[in-house]
Amino acid sequence: MDLNRLKNFITVVEAGSIGRAATILHIAQPALSRQMQLLEEEVGLVLFERLPRGVRLTPGGEEFLNGARHLLKESARMVENAIHASRGEFGNLALGVSEVYAFHPDVLTLIRGYRSRYPGVRLRLSPLLSGDIVRQIDAGLLDGGFIFGMPSPASTLRSLPLLKDRLVLAASSTSDVARRRPFKLSMIHGTDLILVPREQTPWLYDGLIRLLHSHGVVPRVMLEGSNHSAIIALVAAGLGCALVPQAATFRTPPDVTLVEIDDCDMDIRIDFAWSSQNNSPALERFVALLNATMKPLSRRLRRREA
Repeated sequence: MDLNRLKNFITVVEAGSIGRAATILHIAQPALSRQMQLLEEEVGLVLFERLPRGVRLTPGGEEFLNGARHLLKESARMVENAIHASRGEFGNLALGVSEVYAFHPDVLTLIRGYRSRYPGVRLRLSPLLSGDIVRQIDAGLLDGGFIFGMPSPASTLRSLPLLKDRLVLAASSTSDVARRRPFKLSMIHGTDLILVPREQTPWLYDGLIRLLHSHGVVPRVMLEGSNHSAIIALVAAGLGCALVPQAATFRTPPDVTLVEIDDCDMDIRIDFAWSSQNNSPALERFVALLNATMKPLSRRLRRREA
């Protein structure tokens, strides 16, 4: 249905006559009269009663007027929403975050800042392991995510480095390991060590193994936890210790102690990654915000005594 014809119909109703409406619209009266006849033919009913001094709506015309006003209002809103979406102000943004960093203050500050700037974007945040985040970005299920390091150079992902972190030892607060000070990597030798499976975050897993080998550390038993929350739970249960990012501080239970490692020289980098083929305006806005705040975020966490 011709929206311009609907607008003219509403003007005729509000003016009370086709002649006055034609003057308001700056069009010839016969042309406007013909438009109203065509509209009635399209609708299939008489909308006006033609009176000697104007027009009056029929009952069907009254109902049609209500619908016409609603349709024009919705069409204007549709155009406005499309404009906002093209600017990244409306739409959807699905992000993943390596679950050990889901409660990191700087990550939460970024999310909060984005939300305050673009409240019209429907934001979904999924705590996942880095490997799962990368796979879901590649599959188009996520727009981007906060991951450990950077995936393979062969990946189609782009990335921005955001945070630097260090490894600490997570140990049961009642264990002998938790009470050793100062702590060095060699003290892990012969203990039970809990790791995330390699397929979940291969670049972090391989880095941990190289670190242990470089210090001559051979754990007694190597256990696996499906994610960092599971690892911390296994540590709390007394089943072993684990090398975890210091960011685990933000969600560690009281019965787990995080111990600084004096000779650990392995830094952990947290990147924001996204597909180079994703042209979402909402994602572009998020990346722009990251670029604007990247410098204050690119730092180590402050040292904290266990």
